[in-house]
Amino acid sequence: MSDAVPDEPPLALLRLLAAEDGLSAAKARKRLALSDSELRRVLSALGNDPACAGLDLVTTSADDGRQRLWLTPRGRSLVGSAREAGVQLLPGVRIDADGPMPTLDQIADETPVALLYNGVPFAVMLASPCDLEDFALGFALGEGIVDRAADYRLVDCQQGEDGIALHGHIPQACFDRLETRRRSLSGRSGCGLCGMESLRAVLAPLPPIESTLTVSAAQIRTGFAEMIEQQRLNRLSGGVHAAGFVHRDGVIVREDIGRHNAVDKLIGALARQPRGEGFLTVTSRASYEIVHKAARAGIALVAAISAPTTLAIRLAHATGITLVAFARGETMTIYTGEARIAPAD
Repeated sequence: MSDAVPDEPPLALLRLLAAEDGLSAAKARKRLALSDSELRRVLSALGNDPACAGLDLVTTSADDGRQRLWLTPRGRSLVGSAREAGVQLLPGVRIDADGPMPTLDQIADETPVALLYNGVPFAVMLASPCDLEDFALGFALGEGIVDRAADYRLVDCQQGEDGIALHGHIPQACFDRLETRRRSLSGRSGCGLCGMESLRAVLAPLPPIESTLTVSAAQIRTGFAEMIEQQRLNRLSGGVHAAGFVHRDGVIVREDIGRHNAVDKLIGALARQPRGEGFLTVTSRASYEIVHKAARAGIALVAAISAPTTLAIRLAHATGITLVAFARGETMTIYTGEARIAPAD
């Protein structure tokens, strides 16, 4: 898929040097179709001269009378990170007490992802374009489109100018069920069950969770800390949510611009490779949709960094899920299922 924003000369030069570091200034000027004065202005913006408010991304050297351009360690790190799925390197202007200053930031990528079943479009979600196989399976399970992971098969992932299409195959019985659940073919990055048309369908009862899981408050704090440590995309961009599954052997984490998408990706990952008993941690509020997805996945405890909603608490009560919210630092609040939290030593 093409970049969302056309390359400006500074970005184009950084990408050129990422592929061919040490390129001569003459060749760079020719490939970028820049005049000598235009290239000098670009180098001034990207250079390491504090007097010019440069970004310390590119430096120059003389070799056989020719000026060569090199990425600085900071430039190499920035451009290398931006190649990773889920992040784009884009320009901006930062304003602080010293006035405006040009900058390049790693921005969380937001991509339309269409979900199709047996060739028929069902929904378009705005999501981070990574861990898409997990997302496709987790969405199908979390939305009740299929009841078992074995009922879903990702047959194609098509990437085009406008977004990504995930083509899934499901049994005919599951496909027939979709006819009673029409959904708008567009979704926000924060959208979970909100696209359903029937309130009765949204609030349909779910079976209670059967689990002997018991955890301590200290384990919940440690789980959050380990999840945050694994938030690679958020470290780069500062703009994505995470969902973590804390189990006996560690924490598995999935990230996305949408909190529900992150949970879907995590559920998909767990369906593909089960980890046994564990609990869910999310970097968001504890919404009804989050608890609903956890209940469908058989997860007995949900811990959120922010506030719960009334519907989330009601659903947690009804399904036997332990709901913990405001899990920040040493504090947290237990709203349901207190017996599942082991007392402190």
